[in-house]
Amino acid sequence: MLFLVTLGAGGCGGWHLEFSTPVPHPAPCPIQELLLDVSVLPGDNWQEMGEPSEKSAPVRMGIEKIGTSFLNPTNSVLQGVYRFEGESQARSAYRESVESWFTTSQNDTKWAAPDALANLVVNADRYRVGCNELQSGGLEHCQYVAQYGPYVIKLLLGTSALSYVDFIGLVNEVDQRATSCINPQP
Repeated sequence: MLFLVTLGAGGCGGWHLEFSTPVPHPAPCPIQELLLDVSVLPGDNWQEMGEPSEKSAPVRMGIEKIGTSFLNPTNSVLQGVYRFEGESQARSAYRESVESWFTTSQNDTKWAAPDALANLVVNADRYRVGCNELQSGGLEHCQYVAQYGPYVIKLLLGTSALSYVDFIGLVNEVDQRATSCINPQP
């Protein structure tokens, strides 16, 4: 972030300092428009866990953030959206986030992109997709992390019942919402 400091002469021979910070670029669209809602989730019995909020996007980054989560008896979906001042800041945050979010713990298998996700086509500036499995319980996680302009979006699916086709459907929905935000059609 750039700060502007002005040193000037004041009345009666005194000096004064002025500090100002630049105003961030306006958001391409309201950040809430990038969140999934229960209507696009595959299957039945989904419940949103509270209202979408800044606290539901747990990572402290960006100038604006929002997240949401959904549960049903066998699956969970978590989404976080983070907005940055510009694309270069988002690109840096994306790189750091991918490194962190695709770290394998000692209880998980390594993150890998299954063949079913190899031909994923999205409009993101950059993205990574992968799945791993919790060795002790057989619960599989699939996640999609992408940069769209000034946004970094994380989508995480924990499942014992959904298919890769279901996950691809959610990724496509995120992609469509982000693409519509960044490149609105008249």
